[in-house]
Amino acid sequence: MKLSFGVKLLLTLTIGSAPTILIAIWWLISKDFSIYLKILLLIILGAWILYFLGFIYSRVAFHIRTFNNLIEAMHTGDYSLRAARAQSNDDLGRLYLQVNRLAASLQGSRVKEQELLSLLGKVLDQIKVAIVVFDYQQRIKLINPQCCQLLDIEEAALSGQHINDTPLKALIGKQDEELLDFHFPGDRFQRPNGTGAYGGNARWQITWQDYREQGQPGQILYITDLQQVLNKEELKAWKNIIRVIAHEVNNSLSPISSLCQTLQDLLSNSEKYPEATEDILPALGVIGERAETLKNFISGYAKVARLPEPQKSAFILNPVLKKTCRMFQEANIICKAPEEALIIDGDCPQIEQLLINLVKNAIEANDGAENKHNSVEIQCVKKGDMCEIQILDQGCGILNKDNLFVPFYTTKSHGTGVGLMLCRQIAASHMGSVTLDNRATGEGAVATILLPLAN
Repeated sequence: MKLSFGVKLLLTLTIGSAPTILIAIWWLISKDFSIYLKILLLIILGAWILYFLGFIYSRVAFHIRTFNNLIEAMHTGDYSLRAARAQSNDDLGRLYLQVNRLAASLQGSRVKEQELLSLLGKVLDQIKVAIVVFDYQQRIKLINPQCCQLLDIEEAALSGQHINDTPLKALIGKQDEELLDFHFPGDRFQRPNGTGAYGGNARWQITWQDYREQGQPGQILYITDLQQVLNKEELKAWKNIIRVIAHEVNNSLSPISSLCQTLQDLLSNSEKYPEATEDILPALGVIGERAETLKNFISGYAKVARLPEPQKSAFILNPVLKKTCRMFQEANIICKAPEEALIIDGDCPQIEQLLINLVKNAIEANDGAENKHNSVEIQCVKKGDMCEIQILDQGCGILNKDNLFVPFYTTKSHGTGVGLMLCRQIAASHMGSVTLDNRATGEGAVATILLPLAN
């Protein structure tokens, strides 16, 4: 049986003081004192020795308890406790001083760690990449809001879940930085799936990264939405093509128009060859007219290539919707704007132009239907941090959805194929999207605009 430190301390003090006690007792016995005096002196001596041993034991035990409390507080994460007896003029005070310095150092490290974690949390909240951290058991240890939104599940419900119990199990085994066509349930950008509804796949980049914590291996999953990036790159490529076409065609049209005008002036004043003049003048007129039409056509495409960067400022969307409806008073337009003010951080004129183009397309689609009195319905709702605007017509629907946003493609007899491309470019510059599809119920098409709400 092992003795406690307190018992060992008492035994040590007792054994250490035993010679002194024995000498004192022998001295008292050897003297020719009264027996009562000897007993009294022995009692006083015994009391003094007991008091002295108890005093030394209590002081040592006090310092031991103090050190124990300080170390236990640091062990539990409380670094605010300090020893009051810390001083540099004795050994025990210097020991207390070192313990206080250790607590202060750990407290500073804790503050730095908390500040770093707070900064990391803010970065994870704002970064536009879904991030999930798995521990060595493939359970979710950390997840940022973007991933929760992508999975359409609350963070509390995902924390601690095994990857096989989440939609992320479909990503197991995917190679690092692999491109994947996949649909996440909480994808805020609606992707047509080809069946008249939404829920289609988007292009994602999947990246796995290994890490170690306390010797245990773990993994970090990054999910990056490349669909918006690809759309921007595609739009950029089309804009470059349009610039080249506009430049080359304008270089050819300018001298053609100039020469036609010169020939018309010369022939109109010439009295020679009257029969030839009568044939040449109309032909030159047709050439000049077609050249001017082609020039205007190219100018329309140049507007897309030169669309300015949006001058963003906060504005209320509701009046813009009502203003757009008033611009088409001759048409049967039903506007269902919410009572709640929806604030958009964007370029108001560009958003207005986006709405005008899509409403005009819907009206023209109704004009092509058998019933000329069909209505156009505008619906606007708030979905999380996004605003969804739907423009529904009752026309003939969409026949070729793959080429809707391709420049130079149009289904109208006098169309240029600029409108929808311009709409898509405006929405993309506002971190939003535009999709067109056939209505799930009834005839006609639906144009859906998604725009982020102002914070």
